[in-house]
Amino acid sequence: MNISEEEKSVMAAIDGVDEKHSALLKMRGIAERAGLAEEAATLDRAFTILDFGAEVSDKDLAVIDQLLDAYESAVNAAHDEGAVFEEALVNELKSMNLKREMITDVYLGASLQKEEKAVMAAIDGKEVTAQEGGYQGWKNYESWAVALWFDNEQSSQQMVQEWAQEAFAAAPGDDSVSKGYLTVMEMTKIGLADRIKSYVEENNPLADESTMYSDLLGAAISEVDWQEVAEHYMEDLEEPGNTDEVPSSDTEQASVESLIDGNDVK
Repeated sequence: MNISEEEKSVMAAIDGVDEKHSALLKMRGIAERAGLAEEAATLDRAFTILDFGAEVSDKDLAVIDQLLDAYESAVNAAHDEGAVFEEALVNELKSMNLKREMITDVYLGASLQKEEKAVMAAIDGKEVTAQEGGYQGWKNYESWAVALWFDNEQSSQQMVQEWAQEAFAAAPGDDSVSKGYLTVMEMTKIGLADRIKSYVEENNPLADESTMYSDLLGAAISEVDWQEVAEHYMEDLEEPGNTDEVPSSDTEQASVESLIDGNDVK
């Protein structure tokens, strides 16, 4: 079968993206095991950006290129100098002094661009729904599965519900809420989502392995919409100020007696 140069170019591009995905995913796992939270967060965003296929700024493309260069340098160090690949990569990441906010804007931009494409497709008369590719009413199978397994056992379900209450209680004291940037419920969702995500990742039985199976599990975990899972456990929480305080029967009785006494005085 003859393959045109254009087809070869497209196939090469697809292979290149897959290689980048694999490298970034492996790097993120190593960064998490090494306790490099900022680096792991940046790698997570870089992986998501490639997943979106969004047009990103030159600045943030440079960040992704630096990450991939670090991966290649670690591979070369392991090959040429006999160094342990994981240790070499950790040293490369530390030397970069990455900050999570370096890629946050483009991460949000990629998400917005995806929504804009959906809107444009709807305008063109194409059928687009918010749950495109979803599962059982959830964004995807991975998010549904996390909630399902937490709900399967009363102990784990109660544990997450307690986390929701704790996040709800802590939210008003956060600067983002006190300064009016986020509502109590928004801050609660962020805090609860982070806690659920940390719990799942810390209890990943393959986290310390570097195999095809650990990569596949890591890829599945990266697809979970943690905020959607958090919302599932926030249904019984109520925004402060949205509930009317119902007076108790004792309070009502005292009010009636006060009125009677007042009328007697008159």
